Amino acid sequence: ARCVPRRFVVAALTELLFCMQQHALPPDEDVVSMLVEMLVSQGTVFQLLQLIECGVVPESAATVAQLLSYSSTWPEAEVAALDMLERLGESEETHDAVMRLLLKQGKLLSCCRFIRQHRLFAYPPRTVLAAAAASDDRLLFRAVY
Repeated sequence: ARCVPRRFVVAALTELLFCMQQHALPPDEDVVSMLVEMLVSQGTVFQLLQLIECGVVPESAATVAQLLSYSSTWPEAEVAALDMLERLGESEETHDAVMRLLLKQGKLLSCCRFIRQHRLFAYPPRTVLAAAAASDDRLLFRAVY
């Protein structure tokens, strides 16, 4: 049994999403997730950014969350995800997904920056403050407060 090289799998997934786009079919989120994961793990993030720009990788809340999850290994992922979020428009569902992910990753200052940039002043501050208190970092807690 031979293993198929990853670049062929990436090419097949890209072609599948491109064909779905050409025939106005909704993209399969599992295929999109697998393609994004493979491109990031290979380090071909420029190709991923091109596929996002062309519309082959659709812009969705799930893609934003997945890109944000890679921000620790790929710093530009956070910028790409927030740009994608801007293009998606303001929706409470995407904001909540981003906030949960940033809190889960412990990026409290990014969370505060996101609240300020998107004017989410109705977001309950208790969750952010609780996460800051749990970090045992007095400077971080003071900055969040």
